[in-house]
Formats: sequence, C-alpha cells, structure tokens
Amino acid sequence: MSWKITFTASENIGSRTLVLLLAFDFAASNLPANQEEHPVVWKILKFQKTSTLVHDVTYTDRLAFTQAVKSKPPPQNEERWILSLDPKVVQEVNAKQETMIVQNPNDPTDFSFAKPINLTYPRSVAMNGTQVLVDLAFGFYETDKPKPAQILCFHQIPQYTPVSLQFVPVLKAYFVPEDFYVEGEVLTMPIPTDSALNVDIHLLKKDQKCFVFIDETNKAGIRYE
Repeated sequence: MSWKITFTASENIGSRTLVLLLAFDFAASNLPANQEEHPVVWKILKFQKTSTLVHDVTYTDRLAFTQAVKSKPPPQNEERWILSLDPKVVQEVNAKQETMIVQNPNDPTDFSFAKPINLTYPRSVAMNGTQVLVDLAFGFYETDKPKPAQILCFHQIPQYTPVSLQFVPVLKAYFVPEDFYVEGEVLTMPIPTDSALNVDIHLLKKDQKCFVFIDETNKAGIRYE
C-alpha cells in the first residue's frame, strides 16, 4: 500500500525549508544498550516564493534493510555523517521477516543479504552474520525509486547481533534554516525545534493534502486539507 502526501505553500510563505523524518516506535526496537540507532533525514523540501510551492512525497509499506555506507560529503560538511542515497547491498523484507548480512569468504569487501525467513511475530529483523562491525539501515521503497529511502541507521553492529523493530511510520516535519541539513544525513542530535507535524501515515488519506501556512506571528505551520 502507498500514501501520497502533497505539501502546498501559500505565496506569502517566503523562503522556508522543511525537513521530513520517518520515525517509529522506539520502544518497539531491540538493540543492546551500548548500540546506537539514529534517525536519517528522509526529505528536504524547500519552498521559495518565486519558484517551488508544491512538493509531493510518497511512502509505501515495502520495507528493506541496507548496508549503510557513508557518502563522501562536500568539504564544508566533512564532519557530518551522510549516507549514500544509492545503497548497493539491499534486502526487501516485510513486517514479519528476518534476514542476515554476510560476507563472501573469498572477498571480505563483498557483502550480501541472505534470503529472508518468515517469523511468527510482527518484527523486521536483520542479523550481522559477518566477522566485522557493520552499519545497517532500515527504510522503505518509494514508488518511483529503484533503491529504498533509508530512514533509520544502526551503527557498528557486532557479529551475531540482531537489529529488530516493529515499524510504525510516524511522519515528522520540522521547519529549519536553509541548508541546515541534507537528505540522507544521520542525526546524532535532536532537531532543535518543535515539530510542525507528527502523525502516523497509516492514519492519513491515501492522497493526503497538507497546507503550509504562516500565522499572525510569522511562524510556519502545517494543516490538513
């Protein structure tokens, strides 16, 4: 199933940048206490008075794990943790399947995922079956993209350690300064502003319209249409 969400801004919006995250119920994840999991920026939507005032995004329930690979950021962002938007090692799973990332014994740089197995409980699980620490990401396929959008990163997972979650697609939106974040950026700190939207996508219409507006205090907000 898929959901199309359209964000439309009025002409008096000025120049605004909207960050979209897909969160999930963190209480439903399962990681050792010393392991790290971080949200990843899904979309950056820029509204400009003289250009783009409409943006469409699409979420589907086609879930996937990837080997999370850090991209080479531009020099001004070299300290930031930004994932490649074109992951090479990908495995689609459903909400009740487990997979495992493994290494080719003849080439330690060659990784792949094992065919998923079905589970009797509602979790998506990925196991590190290699002999090295690996970064894994969890995400979903957009309808028009061949590779999944990565929306959660698990950092430095040890051998034979699973990452496990019961995913609830909670869409969060934040207005931030322009060029403050980039798509694919792993967030190690919370976004320092209140969310303008926080909703389970499954509760939205299949073709949901959202209107970006400015209130009397010049603060941007979002309402459903």
